[in-house]
Order: sequence, then structure tokens, then C-alpha cells
Amino acid sequence: RIFYGFDYDVKCFCARLMDEVVSYTYFRDDAFLLDPAVDGFVWPSLIVGPPGSSSALHVDNTFSPFHLTVLTGRKIFRIIALEDWRKTLTSDDPLYSWMGDSLKPVDAFDDRAAEEELIGRGSTVYNATLVPGDLVYIPTGALHGALNIGDGPVAAVTANILDPAHSQQILEEFCLKAKDEIEDHEAMCLMLAIDPGLEMGALGMGTPTVREAVANANRERKREYDFWENAVNRPGFCEKNIGDVTTFDKESCPDVWNKCKDKYNLKQQAFLPAIKSPVMNGRSSVVYDMNHDGKTSRLEFLVTLIRFLAKGGHVDLFEGEGGIGPIRDSVYKYANEIWEENATPPVPHELDAWWHKWTRQFEDTL
Repeated sequence: RIFYGFDYDVKCFCARLMDEVVSYTYFRDDAFLLDPAVDGFVWPSLIVGPPGSSSALHVDNTFSPFHLTVLTGRKIFRIIALEDWRKTLTSDDPLYSWMGDSLKPVDAFDDRAAEEELIGRGSTVYNATLVPGDLVYIPTGALHGALNIGDGPVAAVTANILDPAHSQQILEEFCLKAKDEIEDHEAMCLMLAIDPGLEMGALGMGTPTVREAVANANRERKREYDFWENAVNRPGFCEKNIGDVTTFDKESCPDVWNKCKDKYNLKQQAFLPAIKSPVMNGRSSVVYDMNHDGKTSRLEFLVTLIRFLAKGGHVDLFEGEGGIGPIRDSVYKYANEIWEENATPPVPHELDAWWHKWTRQFEDTL
């Protein structure tokens, strides 16, 4: 019997490992890691398996891309791009459904089977053997599988990502095409349907100092970055992983607690830089000025509405036939009661009054 270990939370229990693994700038702006409104707690994670252990060709949840760095041993990856497998493997005695469910298992590491069932149908199968220090990037929605080889255990650090470079792809290829598969991912898909570029989440907001640091890093085109410096100094990371310090079990994620505890502001009762920044000085006290421009935009209003629904676990109440579309339409319907698209922004106190009335009515119906 072969045992294969997955999803050991590195950031919580082995923080020093992230100092040793190279973190590449391409993957820095990750909502799974940084945004409390988006599910995804366990990454980066450690996976370990003996020689001969493997994973069959599959597509990851939500079609999210990921990267993996090998620490010990050797690992063979085989990969088929999204547009390729959908074209060649989903019709005429299909091997996979349109959303990547396996219908007829094929051992991708059996060269004869791969030649006949995959390449023979017209698929291009990418093959790579990774050694310690190598990193592989798996694009959005790609079929992929891995085989551990060598004389000893194979260990790797991996993380799925949701960032502005891939968010539109995930919206189009997963959220807008998924139906039953969207279960448990409504909040993420709704966020993308309203804000496909992730402009108003934790990635697009924060203090001017944070935004300037990110902009400078982009201009300098640095290839690598410091994982922990980036995480604890970006809005959302500490809040996402710790939440309420008064009830947080420090033993459940001790390394993140040690990294974040000095960021907690007792006076404001929040981690700084905070993800929530209420608009003050006579403007809305409900909608958050997420880009700190001193104005309240309709997009900020919509995202505030989504965050309320997601935080309360209410998004799935809008689920209907056809995937995320009906959910998105319901949110727009509510928002249009007070602020229609292209209309003059409502007076702040009217917006606040509508919000308090709507949230009370909504919660009374649950």
C-alpha cells in the first residue's frame, strides 16, 4: 500500500521552509493567500510521496493554476492545456467531461496508453522531469498528473493561485460555464463576476505605502521576492489567517501568529494594514473606500455587498440553474434599488439608510 501526504500547511507549521524556497514575483499577488473574502487557507502546502506514488490526470478545483517546487527526489509531470483537452478528449467516446471530470481513466504514465488514448486523439502532452530546485507552473484549467520517481521520498511545496493575471480566465472557463461544479465556490465566482480584475479586493487596496512598494517591485522587475515580507505587509493576510485575536487558537497556526501578532492594533482592534477602510468625513460609513481615492464608486458598493453575503455564508441562497449568472443578476437587482448603473451616485446618508434597511430585511428572511 502506498501512502501519499498532501496539504500540510507550511505557513502555519513550517515557516522557515518558505525562507528556503524561492518565491517568484510572478505569483506574488495571490488572493487565495491575501484576501479574506476568497476561500483558500492551506496554501502554500507540503506534499510528500514515496517513489511510485502518483496522481492521475486531473483538473484542479475552480480551474485555478498552481506552481510547485521540488525539494527532494524527482517528479515527472505530464500536462495537457485546457483548450487542447477540451477539443480532443471530450467527444467521441469522451475521456473527460467539459468541466474536467474523468469519465474513462487513462494511465498517463503508461507510454503506450498515453500514445493511444491521448496523443492518438490529437492531444499535445507536455512532459517534464523535475529535480530539487525546479519549479513547474500549471496554467488555468490544464489537465495534469505527477509521478514520483527515484530512490527516496519526493517532497515539494505547492500553491494554487488566484491573481489578476488569471482571474478573467477562471471567470470565463470555470465560473460562467460551471453549473453543479460551482457548489462551494459561489462567493469566489460572484466576486469575479462583479470584479473580474480583482481591483477592489485585498490585492487592489491598502495603504499608499503598500501600493508604492508593489509598484516599485513591478518597475524593478525583480524575479524573486521575500514571501513573509510580502504577506504580512499586505492587507488581508493576517486578518484572513487569524481573524479575531480574542478567539483565535494560536496552536492552530502558530507560525502565522508569530509573524502577525505585532501587526495587531489594540486601539483599532484590527490588523494593520487593515483590509477594511471605512469612508469617513461625510461620505458613506458603510461602503469601503477600497482604493483610498476618497470617493465611493458603484464597484466598491457592489463588492461591499458581495462581502456581506460571503461573510454570512448567504451567497448560495441565490443559486439557480445556469451557474453564477442568476446569482450575479440577483446582486445587481438588489444594488439597482438604490444605485443603478451609470446613474448619479446616491447621497451618502441615503445609501447608508438603504444599506441598514436592506441588511435587516435580508437577515429577517433567513
